[in-house]
Amino acid sequence: MQRIHGFGVWSRREFIGWHRPVMDGPALRPKKASTAASSASTPSTFLFVDYQDQSSQSHAVAQRKQAFLKRKHHRSRKEERLRSLKASIGPLPTQTPGPTRTAANGDTQGAPAAGRIVARAWSLDRPLWSGTPDPFSSLATTMTADMDLYFNHYQAHCSRSIWPFGATALSIWWWQQAWGQPALLHILLSTSAIHRAGRGLIDRSPSRSDRKAVQDSLHFRTVTIRKLQSLVQDPTAAFLESTAVTIAHLICVEAADANLNAVDWHLNGLAKIINSVGGLDAWNHATISIFYCADFMRGALKGCPPAFPMSVIWRGEVLDSLNILDSKRQSVMSSSIGSHFFDSLWSKKLHPSLRSIIRLLRVIVYYQQGSQKETPVLNDILLYAGHLILSAFHECSASDSQESLRLCLLLYAMVCVWTFQGLACVIFIVDALRHRLKRALPLLRRVAPQLSLWMLFMGGLASTDLTSDAWFVARLAEVAEQLSVGGWDKALPVLDGFFVRRPIDRRMMNLWNEVQRQQVLQSPVQSA
Repeated sequence: MQRIHGFGVWSRREFIGWHRPVMDGPALRPKKASTAASSASTPSTFLFVDYQDQSSQSHAVAQRKQAFLKRKHHRSRKEERLRSLKASIGPLPTQTPGPTRTAANGDTQGAPAAGRIVARAWSLDRPLWSGTPDPFSSLATTMTADMDLYFNHYQAHCSRSIWPFGATALSIWWWQQAWGQPALLHILLSTSAIHRAGRGLIDRSPSRSDRKAVQDSLHFRTVTIRKLQSLVQDPTAAFLESTAVTIAHLICVEAADANLNAVDWHLNGLAKIINSVGGLDAWNHATISIFYCADFMRGALKGCPPAFPMSVIWRGEVLDSLNILDSKRQSVMSSSIGSHFFDSLWSKKLHPSLRSIIRLLRVIVYYQQGSQKETPVLNDILLYAGHLILSAFHECSASDSQESLRLCLLLYAMVCVWTFQGLACVIFIVDALRHRLKRALPLLRRVAPQLSLWMLFMGGLASTDLTSDAWFVARLAEVAEQLSVGGWDKALPVLDGFFVRRPIDRRMMNLWNEVQRQQVLQSPVQSA
């Protein structure tokens, strides 16, 4: 018997022959009939009648046979409807279709069915508004007004933070998975609620509804955990892919809310499920991506390397996608995005792992600022970059300047690409950056003043704490004065040589306005 902490007890022996992933398509399952006599077992597919027993011809046995035949008939009809429903819904669109042959007349030959489904999915280039058919009308749980609110927030805002590329189709796909899975439904709602609460912290004026969102997120998590505990007690559901994916989502939300103990507790259980079926490479690509999301959020919160090793198969598929996008390599390299990381005098002293991460981020930022926002493979490339950032902890931790840069790259990914600003986990990274910069800043101002300006700008942009924000603003004003940078029109060209989110948003302008006010306060008073 194995115990997975936080969830329950089951036997590995039950799952020796289980290999097929559940969520290659929608993981919709008919609910099991639950009675006092058979709640612990699956419905029988046969009825044993001993005809040598004289009582086998009794009225009670006849009723049992009739009830058995009726149940079997209804079950077969339900399974047939379920197969039809599954066939109508495509797989998770995480990758673009593979290369196909093109005939002389221009027709595409050999295109896989999955590729055609993905192509149709990407025609959904905007959220569903009024008058659009609702694909979410058959949820397993009755939706309340609050649940509707968080559903809409997830669709319009939260999904675009989680998946910066291809958010519309991906959010629809995940809600389709939640049709028959109440645990997954509630953890998606919890994700939306904690994201909504974080939006209020950005302006440092959380409203009553933002504070309520925190409580609602906790409530949805409680429901999720209760349903997960029921799932893992069932030998047929404990090691299913849908269960593991729900736990991974739960880890992401707990990490976003900075619940350190809960993150470790749930990750321990998830790791045992993953290992019980052969490790990461035994799962499909989309599921491994969700596992790495959970691992990334845990590592970002705790400031530690990833817990999961890099899957050879998953990494190969991501790099293959990167090579396809790399056809525009010359355009990326010739742009000003991140150019200061390679053409400055100090750039040769960067650790090789940081240079590799910066090259990946250049590709991501280039496509983010272009017209490729509906290219979902970029989400996996971003996740791979995040894994490398966390893994570089060992190489960079001995140097304050290298570690400060690593933390700034992590903040840029979380705040400017994933747009996680306002979540509690970001505060931990900002505090770690401030702690490192206190020691590294004197050297950086002498050797790389422009880099120190960008690093302080990233810290100030990610900060939602007044104390941290004041520290970054004061140092920004000093470095800006050193570089003779006054207005935003002069600061932007300096920052553009590193990484700056486009289009420029209000938070960036507000931060620089604070810097200019600080410059006025710090300038010597001129005597009349």
